[in-house]
Amino acid sequence: MKRGIEVGHIFKLGKKYSEILNLKIQSEDKEINPEMGCYGIGASRIVAAAIEQNHDDKGIIWPESLAPFEVAIVEVNPKNKKEISDKCSEIYDLMKKNEIDVLWDNREKRPGVKFNDAEVIGIPLTIIIGDKTLESKEIEIKGRQDEKPKLVSHQDLLANIVD
Repeated sequence: MKRGIEVGHIFKLGKKYSEILNLKIQSEDKEINPEMGCYGIGASRIVAAAIEQNHDDKGIIWPESLAPFEVAIVEVNPKNKKEISDKCSEIYDLMKKNEIDVLWDNREKRPGVKFNDAEVIGIPLTIIIGDKTLESKEIEIKGRQDEKPKLVSHQDLLANIVD
């Protein structure tokens, strides 16, 4: 026997409701009450099963197909607030243009809070934009399950997201 997760159900109802409702169908030689059944798939059960199968001690690790957002853009330590916001806006527009669901975290919170929130929510990929990335002319990205972020060029950003 193996352990499983119930995400749907099927019940045989028999003739109970067809008799109560006086539902008849024509068989080859007479009218009969049909055997009935019902089935259902619970959306909330699917979500719960996905979380149970895809999580770690930091939170949810959504499969991309179920994630509320594919990408989070996180503004970090904005000494150059205008430049960083402009870069985030540019990347946000690029994501939207390519039909990528994106969350832009421009809250006035510490970077650790923003990173933690993205991990708890389970967003598959985080793009980090701060003074460091402006200086290096590269973009920092981190997969939800990656230990460390990596730097990619602006030209390679979409390829790393769609990949």
